[in-house]
Amino acid sequence: EIVKKDPTRKITVSLKGLLSRWKRCKYIIDSQYRRLSCNDGSFARGYALPKVHKPYFQFRIIVSFIGSPLYSLASYLHGILFETVPKADSYIVNSARKISKSNEIRNSDEHTDSNASHSTVADKSEQEEKSRVEELEELLNGIKERFHSLPENDPERLRILTIAPLSWSIRKVATEFKTSRQMAQNARKIREERGILASATSKSGKKLPSETIKKVEAFYKSDENSRIMAGRKDTVTITVNNEKIKLQKRLILFNLKDLHEQYTKENIGFEVGFSKFASLRPKECVFAGASGTHCVCVCTTHENCKLLLNAINLPKLSQNLESPFNNLKDCMGAVMCTDPSPACYLNECDQCPTESTFSDTVLCLLEAAIEDVVFSAWKTTDRATLRIETLSSNNFVDELCDQVQQLKPHHFIAEQQSKYALEVREKLCEGEVIVHMDFSENYAFVVQNAVQAFHYNNNQCTLHPVVFYYRKDKEIFHKSLIFLSDCLSHDTVAVYVIQKLCHSIHTICVRCEKNNLFH
Repeated sequence: EIVKKDPTRKITVSLKGLLSRWKRCKYIIDSQYRRLSCNDGSFARGYALPKVHKPYFQFRIIVSFIGSPLYSLASYLHGILFETVPKADSYIVNSARKISKSNEIRNSDEHTDSNASHSTVADKSEQEEKSRVEELEELLNGIKERFHSLPENDPERLRILTIAPLSWSIRKVATEFKTSRQMAQNARKIREERGILASATSKSGKKLPSETIKKVEAFYKSDENSRIMAGRKDTVTITVNNEKIKLQKRLILFNLKDLHEQYTKENIGFEVGFSKFASLRPKECVFAGASGTHCVCVCTTHENCKLLLNAINLPKLSQNLESPFNNLKDCMGAVMCTDPSPACYLNECDQCPTESTFSDTVLCLLEAAIEDVVFSAWKTTDRATLRIETLSSNNFVDELCDQVQQLKPHHFIAEQQSKYALEVREKLCEGEVIVHMDFSENYAFVVQNAVQAFHYNNNQCTLHPVVFYYRKDKEIFHKSLIFLSDCLSHDTVAVYVIQKLCHSIHTICVRCEKNNLFH
């Protein structure tokens, strides 16, 4: 087609505009702008030259019109592409020779095309099969490495063995994975029953009867073994049937070993192991020393005996004896009959062993390395204080024997009172009320914006809580009252006055015919 008008000027103007934009965008600098610009370009001539690739060139821009305004720009872009495009792995030196050689090969091999195609397909199939075998071998090696990296008792090893092909024998599975035949046989059995990568189901143990669980929970919640905490914030929230219930915390009075031993003695036929007994502890039953808890208002007689035992660590000293003294009950049992009766506890039995046997045993343990004993004891005058005392071994053993003799009737009476209170509550009838009364710790007044001297003020008031239980619709309910008084005398007169003020009991329990008072 004949060009009607020379396009050189139009190309020159467009080139100048393009280079100006590149310069403003800082793609090129001034020297490059001047070198690429063209003011006297001419209409170039075209050449019908073969496109021959040069060594180390994958491709290059062919300038069709040498001397045109775009020649400098084309050379510039060619230099950039030459640096950025990677070198070719192969190239053609002479394209005409290549075409001639290809035609000769095609003409000479026309009659063998079908055989060559079959041979190529076979070679390709063989290569693919070889590659697949290598991949499967790599996969198997990875599985073996994972198998040997696990501990011998890890159940994951058994799952891995289920991957072994069914065509493999038990012997081959054990040999390949370097494991026992028994394990390989177990894995094969799991695969046949539950499929590949199935986990071994653990055997379910003996299920604990619900009646035994209820007995354990009731044992924890018994007033003999735990005490309900009085604080308003001493609560714990548990979920029952998808409903949150707030329960008052109970402070456990003994360690779990002693509780489990006592439970086993009292509940013959409903025995549980120690670990299960500990796991069945209700959430609201907490130990002293937990967050926000501490054991207070303990019995002076019991606590003084415990302090004496702790001072010499008697359980550890007597651990090699035939009958070691692990707790207070063991110490009391040493000065009573084998099957103690109430007379034994009340020091009225003539058949009980004398305390000399117990004292000689303890003294023999102390004479090995201990001369003086330092111990703590609660002493009461107008108030109780914890004092530190020091006694010789002989005097300490005498003090321990005296404390144990005093503890026997005290412990027996307190235990019988607690059992009686529990029995009365369990057999409570409608129309009967159980009233628990006791003095609490006096409350020291707090005054807002008090002066500094108020700190030495000892003004207090008496707190006397009352809890009464009653039965309604075959269920036992309880209510709490508290009485405040500026009289600080904790005596019989104060208790009698408070009893006369308990009118609300009759308003709640209208058919109140009998009151059982415990103080």
